[in-house]
Amino acid sequence: MKNYLNTLIEKGYSVAENYLNADEVTFWQNKWNDIQKSALLEEYGIKQANKNNNMPNYNIVYKEDNNYVWKSTGKIIQTNEGKKLVEKILNEFVPINANIKFMYDKFMNQKPGYQGHAPHQDNAVGKNEYHTNKLYSAYISLSDTDEESGCLWVENTYPKRTESLKYCDTGCVAGNECFCSNIKLLPTDMNKWKGHDLIPIPLKKGDCVFFDGWALHGTAANLSENIRQTMIFHCGVM
Repeated sequence: MKNYLNTLIEKGYSVAENYLNADEVTFWQNKWNDIQKSALLEEYGIKQANKNNNMPNYNIVYKEDNNYVWKSTGKIIQTNEGKKLVEKILNEFVPINANIKFMYDKFMNQKPGYQGHAPHQDNAVGKNEYHTNKLYSAYISLSDTDEESGCLWVENTYPKRTESLKYCDTGCVAGNECFCSNIKLLPTDMNKWKGHDLIPIPLKKGDCVFFDGWALHGTAANLSENIRQTMIFHCGVM
């Protein structure tokens, strides 16, 4: 088994450097323009946090501010190149679970000043049909990212977390308002999030982060002048 998969099993996340080569990165950067034109870009439902839900008092970013992450879902898999990439990712997870299947993809485009996502666990968010205790994700960066540009933050814990922290269970998984995508967080907020040891994962173009559904992770606002582009593939045992 590859070293980064061993780390994934032990810590709940791992980094594979140069997962895509330079030509593949360029291809997907260019492909994004075509995908964006054909995608129905999903506007996150921005709602005021329910004060009775014990949510932190952060600055809520309202829809009229036009300050949210754009994402297209299900568009990458519709391309031949996307199908090949999904097959490659699924083969990575076979040593962990031979029954893992592709679920859905996202192509995310975080412009300068746009919010990220508050720390959450994928097993505890999303549509009910996607809710599984055996969810794995591949997070491929198409741009160089660091703390300023809103890089991924992941809880640094050993052994890995194997249960819900119940931060999202009462949100979108229950059909209620989403609390992880309507908050604008700074890197200092991520670093001290609810007392967890979250660390930034700076990435180069083509690097990939693998993590399982219980890994606590999130992204801060993009404070740089560059667009942060990411492809995310969710896989799971249903």
